[in-house]
Amino acid sequence: MADRLYTSSEADEVLSALRFETKLEKATLARIAFALSLVKAGSGVAPSTSFNGGELKRPTFFGEDEIFVRTLIAHVYNRRELSDDELFSNRSIIKSHIDHGAGLLATMFQEAGRSGEGLIARLADEVEFTGRREQLGAGLDIFIGRTLLQGQELILELNNTAKHANSHLAVMGKPGVGKTQFLLKILTDIRVQSSFQTNFIYFDYKGDVVDNQRFLELARVQPFRLLQGGQSLPINPFILPAYDEQTINVSAREKAESFASISSKLGVVQKGALTEAIRAAFAKRAALKCEYPELEDEDLRQALEFAARNLR
Repeated sequence: MADRLYTSSEADEVLSALRFETKLEKATLARIAFALSLVKAGSGVAPSTSFNGGELKRPTFFGEDEIFVRTLIAHVYNRRELSDDELFSNRSIIKSHIDHGAGLLATMFQEAGRSGEGLIARLADEVEFTGRREQLGAGLDIFIGRTLLQGQELILELNNTAKHANSHLAVMGKPGVGKTQFLLKILTDIRVQSSFQTNFIYFDYKGDVVDNQRFLELARVQPFRLLQGGQSLPINPFILPAYDEQTINVSAREKAESFASISSKLGVVQKGALTEAIRAAFAKRAALKCEYPELEDEDLRQALEFAARNLR
């Protein structure tokens, strides 16, 4: 099973240039190119035979949508089944559509006056929306203050991708100027404006937030005092929403990629072994979960420890 493919050099140049113009990640642009080509060319797309471009990893491209994309391709191609090589490899349907779609994006970019915003507008015109349509920035427009001289309101539009390719935020200032209170105000606004559907984890290293009753009440926050009274975070990245084969395979690759990204000593062979260890642990849990619903992830922890000892 291929876990990566290489685009054509022409497609890589287009995606790299559009990344600069649109502030979108290359993987996002690759998905847009794929979808655009699938709509425009369908099963008649010409196979791409150039592999001199950039690398695109399977988990990065699919995210959690591999089953959906596989089903979509099967529908367009009128196929009941697709092999893994047909789906994602250097000779796959997805690669051909990414390379072809990149050319379509380049043409649309030129027609939009070489404007990133114009390209996004053109793409939106290509899509038929049904049901409720969100406005850019609506729902999470956070008031953060006013300028001193002009008195103009400053609004942080967290979900306005036309202004922000991502929503990273840095709060800087000298001790005592109110950085923590400013952050708590933003978090509270996000919780309230999202009808408490947007969650967050706040690590209170100084201990000056956990007893802030007003913040806890307004933001409806659940505090956890770790290492006190046996409390721990109710979060486990190795708990899956489902344990079907597809979900297990995708999750195992994602977690191995995460470990590899923080350890330069983890090579291809070691990463493959780690992926198999995680996949085997997931499969074991899936088999035992039916018989023992209360099963914890001790088996998975042991598998990871075993893999870590043997990968040193």
